Amino acid sequence: ASSASTSTRATTAAGAPKAYLNTRRVELAIEQSVLAQPHIHVRVICPKAVPQRKGHDFHCIATEGRLQTPFAVVQRNNEGYVTYSAE
Repeated sequence: ASSASTSTRATTAAGAPKAYLNTRRVELAIEQSVLAQPHIHVRVICPKAVPQRKGHDFHCIATEGRLQTPFAVVQRNNEGYVTYSAE
């Protein structure tokens, strides 16, 4: 998968408690970043109940066949702006 660091805005989901990050948007952003590379198609899974809080970090897993790549995700502000990079 990708080793580049990227960012996205993952604001809270409609109807979700404002205290939780919309990790589905993070999953999609990572998948799109990886799709930019030729012949790589991954499925990304992130934790579902991540508090939306600056500095809070968590990991998502990108899977391609049997290969799994962890992505470190860090929330940069309290509005859902995150950066991520493959580990």
